This record gives sequence, C-alpha cells and structure tokens, in this order.
Amino acid sequence: MRIRNNAGFSLGELITIMGILLVLAAIAIPNFIDWRSKRQVSRAARDVYSSLQKTKLEAVRRNQLCGIMFRNAQNDIVIYVENGVSPYQYDAGVD
Repeated sequence: MRIRNNAGFSLGELITIMGILLVLAAIAIPNFIDWRSKRQVSRAARDVYSSLQKTKLEAVRRNQLCGIMFRNAQNDIVIYVENGVSPYQYDAGVD
C-alpha cells in the first residue's frame, strides 16, 4: 500500500481558485468605483453646505449682509461683507 503525500495544490485547484477570485474582483471593482465617486460628491456637498452656514453665521455675527464666492477647484472660498460703501467687499478678517 502506497501512501500519497497531498501537501500541495493541483493545477486544476489553482485555476479554479483564480477563476473565483477574478469573478469576485469583476463584481467588486465597479461597485467600489461607484461608491468612491458618490462619496466624493457627498463630501463636496457637505463642504458647500458648511461654507454657506459659515457665511450665514458671519452675517449674523456682524449684523451685515454677507456673500460667498467659490474661486477655484481647490476649495478656495471667500466670504464678502457689505460695508455700506460698495456692496460685498472682501474682508481679509473672515476665514
């Protein structure tokens, strides 16, 4: 009677496992990409909402009209304050 050592994997088993992993990756990768883009849009919407709230609070704090301008894609946000002379002048004191 011969005893066979089954310490490794056969080529058929490795190909089967690789096929299963490829199918799972084909399902998971598009879902991950979709989730990531939705997350980026959600984060941008929260940033805009936060900036609008900050402008509103600044207007209440100063008891003046304030405006907001988004200057570029790097989240450069400027809050303008109406000073009575000319509307919506940039106020360097507002972050």
